[in-house]
Amino acid sequence: MTNTSAGIFYDGLSSTPFQAVLAVGETDPCLHISVEKDGQATSFDWKLDSVHLEFSGSGRLLLSYSQDVPAKQLLEISDPAAIREMLQLLNKSGRVRWYNRLTRLGWKTYLIASLTTIAVLTAVYVFLLPGLAERAVLVIPVSVDYSIGEKAYEQFVSPEDIDSAKTARLQQFASAVDFGQERREIIPVVLNKKLVNAFALPDGHIIVYSGILDVIKTPEELAALLGHEYTHVAKRHMMKLLCRNIGGYILVSLALNDANSIMAVLADNAHNISGLSFSRHFEEEADQGAFDVLKANALPSDGMLHLLEALKKETKFNIPEFLSTHPLTTDRISFIQKKIKENPYVVSQKPMLQAYFDSLKGK
Repeated sequence: MTNTSAGIFYDGLSSTPFQAVLAVGETDPCLHISVEKDGQATSFDWKLDSVHLEFSGSGRLLLSYSQDVPAKQLLEISDPAAIREMLQLLNKSGRVRWYNRLTRLGWKTYLIASLTTIAVLTAVYVFLLPGLAERAVLVIPVSVDYSIGEKAYEQFVSPEDIDSAKTARLQQFASAVDFGQERREIIPVVLNKKLVNAFALPDGHIIVYSGILDVIKTPEELAALLGHEYTHVAKRHMMKLLCRNIGGYILVSLALNDANSIMAVLADNAHNISGLSFSRHFEEEADQGAFDVLKANALPSDGMLHLLEALKKETKFNIPEFLSTHPLTTDRISFIQKKIKENPYVVSQKPMLQAYFDSLKGK
């Protein structure tokens, strides 16, 4: 600003604006200001290292000065060339704060910054939160699973929908199945609804709708279904999903090593269980668990395969509630087919399971 430029000056003693002529010397670190007040020309200097940037926007620059003056003075500049030069001078003298610099960035910079932020948040959600959820579950006692599961059970299961006779027979069948060394107590319950659906709650309740029992034709299919749901319980999949769902709390609570905060937020979010959907990884892990249960009980290994194929056939034209938590895909069927091929074992007759199954089916 070696040449003169115009501006509006406020002396801080009145609200009257004064036309000002501005100039910056080539060698001295001062802003020279000339104003006409009451018919008289007055000149004075502002030291650049004492000038404060109040606002920098499109077509407007507002500066303040309070060093050795009776009141805080303001200077408004609207000439684009003068604004650019003044900002350069202030930047050299360290008078431009970081947030003032942000206001000068162009729309392309804002767009790039926004897209970068979205990409980072997406990466955190996809890659970081699952690991954090796994870690969070490790510090949460299993007793919390029971507390949350009980709340969800009270909310989702109406006593009048429970088929008591079939529930007793299903529990009898489940008690004769070996679910492996990671034994978690499970409580199968049959609901008298024609939905092709089944799901597990964190406390071990396995809700089986009568509609899916109608689809199941063999003991190994039922054992595969229970083994699948049991794995969700034993691996604490629902708790991991809940932890992922409250990802922001997980980040803060783990940083503070505060498991109690995580448990409190989980309890408050128990009602969100119905809106969660298992990932492909969890579904594959549960399918693996179902296959392991069939193998441990020497039941035909194609029980899980027949179950998936039957469910796929039943849901070909009508997408039921089952798909919201158990997406049926050809990948899952291919996964089970591969397991059967790679893990042959000897099958033995299970007359007790067959008898319990026949009783459940009313034979």
